[in-house]
Amino acid sequence: MENKSENMDNTVTNKHDKEEHKEKVHQMGNFQFQKADRDLLPAGTSKIFGVYDDVAHDSSYHSLYIGQLLTLFGNSDYITDNNEDLLSYVIEAKRDDGTTIYLEAYYGPSGPAIGGISNEEIYEKAANELAKLIRDAKPTDYEVRSDYEDMGVTIIMGVKNGKAYYETEFPDGFEW
Repeated sequence: MENKSENMDNTVTNKHDKEEHKEKVHQMGNFQFQKADRDLLPAGTSKIFGVYDDVAHDSSYHSLYIGQLLTLFGNSDYITDNNEDLLSYVIEAKRDDGTTIYLEAYYGPSGPAIGGISNEEIYEKAANELAKLIRDAKPTDYEVRSDYEDMGVTIIMGVKNGKAYYETEFPDGFEW
C-alpha cells in the first residue's frame, strides 16, 4: 500500500513521533490502549462497529474522528488518497488482568470504524471502550484530501481550531 502521508498537514513521519505515541497509554474502562505494530493485528479481523454511526447524518464527525486519533495515537500506520481505505491504526488493548488483544481503528468504506475479531466478547468490550476514548478526545488540527473513486469526487476533511469540517468537490458536469 502506498504511503501518502504528505496529504495530512500535520503528519510528521519521523521515528521520534512514532515512538512517542507508541509509548502513550490511555486508560478507559477496564482497558489500557496504546499504538501497536501493524504485524500484531490478528488475521481474520473485520468491522465490529462504526464509531459515529449514531450521528452518520453529519459528515463532520468523519473529520473529527481522524483528528481524535491523531491526538491519541499520532500518525496512522498508513494514509492513502483512497477515501474507502484512507487510514489505519493498530491499537493494543490490555485488560486489567493482563489479557492483551489488538484492534484496528480505521477509516474505510463505511467511514470511522473499529475492527477486530467480531463476535468475541473481549473484542467487543475493548472496541466499545476504545470508541469512548476516541469520542472523548480533543481533536488535533489537520487536513487531508482523498478521492471517492466510484464517483470521481474529492473529499477534503480536517479540523481547524478544534472545529471539524468535511467538504466535497464534484467534477465538472457531475449529476446525481
